Amino acid sequence: MSADSFRGIFRNKHADKQFTLPRMHVYGFSKAQDPEFDFHEKIRIALSEVAFEVQMHKVRLVAPGKWMLCASFVLPETVAFAK
Repeated sequence: MSADSFRGIFRNKHADKQFTLPRMHVYGFSKAQDPEFDFHEKIRIALSEVAFEVQMHKVRLVAPGKWMLCASFVLPETVAFAK
């Protein structure tokens, strides 16, 4: 599933009502020197978001120098309610 699958997913809901946005758990891989930063940047770019809080942890080393990571974050309102 691509990041575009989430863009505007709640556009037909009323943003002014009390609404809890979903917590996303995204898994991915990185061979970068700083894999957490690299994966966070990939997510940020995919969602077209400048800044949002992400909890990141390394899951396991899957190959020499290649990490599997898990990123957890609340889907940003600007993505969820995009038109």
